[in-house]
Amino acid sequence: MAHIFISYIRENSPFVDRLRARLAEAGFAVWTGGDLRAGDEWRETVDLALREAFAVVVIMSRAASTSPFIAYEWACGLGLGADVIPVAIEPTMLHPRLRALGVLDFTDARRAPWDELIGRLRIGQATRSYFAAPGASPALDADDHALITGELSAMSDLLLAQEDADTGLISRLLAVLGRLGGTAAVHALLRALPDGRPDVRYAAADALKALGKSALPVLQAALGDEDARLREGAAMALARSAPDALAGAGETAIPALIGVLRRDVGAQREAAVAALVRLGEAAVPALVHALDGGDWEQRALAVDALGRLGDAAAIPALVGILSDEDDDLRARATSALGQIGGISALPGLVSALGDRDGVVRWWAAEALGRSGNPAAVPTLLDALRAPHEDMGTRLAIIGALARLGDAEAVPGLLALLRNEYLVLREAAARALGQIGDAAAVVGLEEALYDEQPAVREAALEALARLDTPQAREAVEQYQRGESGDWPFMALGQER
Repeated sequence: MAHIFISYIRENSPFVDRLRARLAEAGFAVWTGGDLRAGDEWRETVDLALREAFAVVVIMSRAASTSPFIAYEWACGLGLGADVIPVAIEPTMLHPRLRALGVLDFTDARRAPWDELIGRLRIGQATRSYFAAPGASPALDADDHALITGELSAMSDLLLAQEDADTGLISRLLAVLGRLGGTAAVHALLRALPDGRPDVRYAAADALKALGKSALPVLQAALGDEDARLREGAAMALARSAPDALAGAGETAIPALIGVLRRDVGAQREAAVAALVRLGEAAVPALVHALDGGDWEQRALAVDALGRLGDAAAIPALVGILSDEDDDLRARATSALGQIGGISALPGLVSALGDRDGVVRWWAAEALGRSGNPAAVPTLLDALRAPHEDMGTRLAIIGALARLGDAEAVPGLLALLRNEYLVLREAAARALGQIGDAAAVVGLEEALYDEQPAVREAALEALARLDTPQAREAVEQYQRGESGDWPFMALGQER
């Protein structure tokens, strides 16, 4: 016989004793784990009790809200399809998922909602008898199922349209729809998924997750629906699906997702792109095609998605974007090329380093540094010497040269140790330390006499990293004089 599982911590036992008596009087079977003893295989026993429960009543107090055992029990109850009912016996912070389930306030014993608790449990028990598993309804014929899901879906839509509607009621209604399954139920859940109230979104997502792969055909079909909220919810649901479930949708979902990308705006598009990325390389041709035409947002999202996918097949199309008139699109394409990497992305990144826009050049420098390809060093050095290059890009180039670690960059970086700008001198000194070539020792030793402490510190750290006899001697000499005025006296004499 299915029972009620009571989740609680030991210090709340007095309340649980009263609760158990009330529930027994109402005719319910109750499981509290009171017979478990230290050393018992408690996890197996608890798991079995949860699987056989039609409801989990969670007793929440300040101490219980931080208990990992309580969290485990109510989370398992949700996952197993039981009705989880939070009962607060003192004011405390609750997890958003618990708040979404409709908390019963028992903090005032004189106004304790015992009737509401018993009523919710009777509904849960009746529901369990109708639905043996999420998405299955053996006790209902097709006509009854369609009638019930249609009525509940209409009620859900009505409540969703009311800003002041009870979110606990909406959440419980969505949970029932998740158990019913079917097209009408899934559509109602999809319309709830983009709702502005977090508790409602949680409940809709939980119900869709419980339906699992059985909902995928409805999700795919909903992507082409005339209802924008339905399309948005379907894209969000596909994006949030487990990888194997989304893979089950296969390439058949791609045209519909691309349709959302081309037709919709804002959140709908972002959700569709997230789902396309989850589908992997199969989505690359469709995303490449989305780069042609369409508005700016569509093209920008497609560029970003191709970068996240990291498939080299997208490189020619992204290189094509580098000649676009829009500065931001060129910057995004450069970033995407850097994410993809590889030898085939190098020509495009080298080209972007000469772009008219500083942001594009900055991304190109960053990407070339991440490429690990020393062939980029001459181009980076040329860009570093450009007379009108902005400071941000120069610093990005220095960082790229440091990351590449090629000795060919040392002369160009040494020249920067005499630059008029403090930040460039400091960055060059640190980069020389990262490269670790002994040819930098003399220049770094001279930088120990720089007028700025930050440059002297960077030079000292770089010499310590080089760890050659000459570098060690310079470091020791500097440290001996650091307690006095050696470096500053020498600097003064030089001047």
